[in-house]
Amino acid sequence: MLEKGFNPREGGQSFTVLKFGMMLIGAGLGLLIAFVTDSNMVHKGLSIGDNEPIYFACVGIGGGLGLVISYIIEKKQRTKS
Repeated sequence: MLEKGFNPREGGQSFTVLKFGMMLIGAGLGLLIAFVTDSNMVHKGLSIGDNEPIYFACVGIGGGLGLVISYIIEKKQRTKS
């Protein structure tokens, strides 16, 4: 590291905040999609709140998509540098 001029104390770019933020945005959008889906199921004879698996699935999918998007952004930034 030192031979290449990299100081380990300075560290590289940290994308932890980006990952965390994108995961929370994805989870929030997942919750919103789950709520809209659950609300529209009332017309099918189901009541609101009877569909917990939808909430868990949408939060997981949204959080995962957020992490994938943060990985793509991080990869672009690292190749640009």
